[in-house]
Amino acid sequence: MKKLFPLLLLSVLLCMRCDLKKTPQGGGGEISVTPAKSAPGETILLARSQGKFDRTTGLQVTFGKTVATVIGVNDLGHLEVLVPMAIGMAEQGSTTISLTENGKSVGRVAFEIQPATAKQLILEMNTDGRLRLVSDKPYGGGYDQQFSTRTFQLSYDIMAANGNLLFSASIAHPVKERAEVFENPEGSGIHREGKESPSVFPVKIPNLKEAVVIRFYEASARMDLTTPEGRRGRKFLSEIKLR
Repeated sequence: MKKLFPLLLLSVLLCMRCDLKKTPQGGGGEISVTPAKSAPGETILLARSQGKFDRTTGLQVTFGKTVATVIGVNDLGHLEVLVPMAIGMAEQGSTTISLTENGKSVGRVAFEIQPATAKQLILEMNTDGRLRLVSDKPYGGGYDQQFSTRTFQLSYDIMAANGNLLFSASIAHPVKERAEVFENPEGSGIHREGKESPSVFPVKIPNLKEAVVIRFYEASARMDLTTPEGRRGRKFLSEIKLR
């Protein structure tokens, strides 16, 4: 029995040595990501294969060469990271997420960037209704889906190359619709004041591959744009080619 004990101890020490070789060192080593694919503007979770994250100080996450925003650490010790909106349409597909801590590599993991669910158009409108596209970028916060029936409306149709209607919605008219303004700091004496012109404003649309043109119309308040009659009553303003 005395001879057997040293042999058992030696076996245990050898096994421990093998496990140490397999286990990443240096505060966790490798990382994993959930989900393994997502779109710009959405949140993903990074986890250590060993241990948890307890802070964000000194951590930097990059998608390829694009630096991402680290939101924080959740209750499970996972790092919450925002997929960068700076990643353009041409950069979709496979990439690598890299995590560093104070400049030293913590780990890398494969990731797939999917198309953004929406696009944000920044437009400029003059008093005569002329529209100019200022910018067109992926957007991760959803898109406008309603019809703004209580106000003057800026209605828009997204069209395919074959002329088919893909999507339609409206927002409050950025020039004609007037805002309520308080006349004094105490919050009394409300009056309505016209908006500035030219007006620069966002329109959030679904990211559709087939979309080539967006057509803009002016519609009166309480005009029901869900009916054929309401749509025929719109006044055409202009159209913009989508990039």
